[in-house]
Amino acid sequence: MQAVATLDGIDPAVWEALAVGDPPPGGGVLVGGAWVPAPRWLTSNQIYALFTNDEKASIHGSSFTQVHGLISALLFAGRVDLDSTFYAQGIALLEGLGLLTPARATAVLAGAQPQPKQ
Repeated sequence: MQAVATLDGIDPAVWEALAVGDPPPGGGVLVGGAWVPAPRWLTSNQIYALFTNDEKASIHGSSFTQVHGLISALLFAGRVDLDSTFYAQGIALLEGLGLLTPARATAVLAGAQPQPKQ
């Protein structure tokens, strides 16, 4: 194990973070002396839970190979950054094909759980 050089017993990365100021809301990662928002990761199962049962049925019943490719990619990824281009393009595909309404696409992009039916 490699020892970390410290100043007054504090790791230099901590000193740098203190000098830069507080991280953004929701946390962050220090990159090049500036805070960058931390990725919002969800597992495949958590992403699947963002869809209503009707949306899941439409997605699985879709005849579009792009949709099946998207679902396979999400499953194999294990976890996905909600702010990634991959995720945004996937949700845009589902919306463009009419499998998600614009309002639901926005909610799924935000990582919001579906509201229960009244």
